[in-house]
Amino acid sequence: MFICTTKVIQSLLQGNDKFLTLHIQIEDFMDEIILQEFDTNIFKKKFYRLKGHNKDLIRSEFLKIYKDNIIIDAKINASNIDLANFLKELGFFKICTQVELEYRPMEVLGSKYAKITQTKKIDKGVALEVAKNVSVDRFSQDARISRNKRERFYQEWIINSFANKDIMLSVIGNNFCSFKVRGDSIKIDLLSVLDKRRGYAKDLLISINDYAVDHNIKKINVVTECENYPAFKAYTSNGFSVVGFLNCFHYKTKT
Repeated sequence: MFICTTKVIQSLLQGNDKFLTLHIQIEDFMDEIILQEFDTNIFKKKFYRLKGHNKDLIRSEFLKIYKDNIIIDAKINASNIDLANFLKELGFFKICTQVELEYRPMEVLGSKYAKITQTKKIDKGVALEVAKNVSVDRFSQDARISRNKRERFYQEWIINSFANKDIMLSVIGNNFCSFKVRGDSIKIDLLSVLDKRRGYAKDLLISINDYAVDHNIKKINVVTECENYPAFKAYTSNGFSVVGFLNCFHYKTKT
């Protein structure tokens, strides 16, 4: 005998009067709106990220969860006006626009101070200082997300990045640039410089350039908020060019 609901299936085991309860999450059947465990743990509410562009599937999955205590984070190509208007109709708010930049490494430039490492421990206090220095990201520009939650998110994310063997680091003391290698390309995650006006941002990027040349990597990409002028200037002054724009949207319930 089966008693079936949306989230739970109870099946009676043969020869046993106990019930086996299988917890089936709605998220197990969602392909366009994906639950993010790390973000959920930080924000203390279910946090989803939009991964696809199929409007019919997005609407279907959205209607399953939109009344819950949730956040949905969406980043879409700025040229996709149709999808942007669709998200607004569902109740999403546009938060900001991000710029994507690209750089093609050609030759070793020779970094003075930075070293490339795969894992490195970071003090929690330093991670918090870095988190507090993040002030124009998409979470900072959403007034509905508290500063404490945002800082804790970035603190934990930075600590995890330093411990993650899939993430490489260019490091000068407490200054760093984290990045991932994907085939013949590099994606920069975060450039953080606490010690200002010493040329460290340039040197961190040079060390990544040198790593790319040594490992036959063809391009380096990074995405940052258009409002983050210091980061934009650091990248463009070191040879990065604009290749695209992304619009960021959030759906967040009031509770």
